[in-house]
Amino acid sequence: MNRKIVIKVGGSILSTSDSNLFDVENAKKIKEILEPFFLLGDKFVLCSGGGYLSRKYQKIAAEAGADIKKQHFVGIAGINLNAEMLSTIFGKHADSFIPRYENFDTINNLEVKNNVLISAAGSLVH
Repeated sequence: MNRKIVIKVGGSILSTSDSNLFDVENAKKIKEILEPFFLLGDKFVLCSGGGYLSRKYQKIAAEAGADIKKQHFVGIAGINLNAEMLSTIFGKHADSFIPRYENFDTINNLEVKNNVLISAAGSLVH
């Protein structure tokens, strides 16, 4: 088929609670669902969100006196961490480059070299 498919992987799927800051089982399920499509030549861009992890740290930052801009950057750090973890789960299927928020002004064309490109680009405001 050779399609390129973009999927937003909401942070609420990846990071659900204090006891489950990164849900490995949910990430593995996503991988299992997509793997058959790799054999067909389909490629994916998975855009990771921050979920509970980002919201928790944004709240801590706010309580420590961070302004809204700083809170956004704290949330972005959570998105980056979830993207790194998702990339770990996909292993050899994932491209090594993870586009991040700060890269978006400089990237013109993204190429999915392996089966999956993980992007750290979820919602910035919670």
